[in-house]
Amino acid sequence: ALPICTKQASSNCDAHRSVKVDGANGIGALKLKEMEKYLQKALFVQLYNDGSSGKLNYLCGADYVKVQQTSPHGMEMKPTERCCSFDGDADRIVYYYNDSAGHFHLLDGDKIATLISTFLKELLVKIDLSLRMAVIQTAYANGSS
Repeated sequence: ALPICTKQASSNCDAHRSVKVDGANGIGALKLKEMEKYLQKALFVQLYNDGSSGKLNYLCGADYVKVQQTSPHGMEMKPTERCCSFDGDADRIVYYYNDSAGHFHLLDGDKIATLISTFLKELLVKIDLSLRMAVIQTAYANGSS
């Protein structure tokens, strides 16, 4: 499941190393700026809504993207580009992209957890290791669950 999703998001090797990040004009943007120097060799990060102007979560952020099903203001999204948005206090993130046909796809926390657990289960089956796995979601997830 995860490899299929990855292939849909991009087919270009350089694009796999690039991500557009919407910082929602919040603390996540500030911390990501500090981390960029450590990420440079492995990942090219383009930061938008970095807190230098604009209001916290206004026309940007994880909730905006999830509800509007589009990229935040100020961030143009081309087909197959990988994008993500934090919310203002950086306790939530969503990943999204437009496929080659221009259709918007969103991966929220629930979908990300499901994809990762499915991927891990597939790896365990490949090495013939039988473990019981579970994904637990709390009842409270910023009211979005």
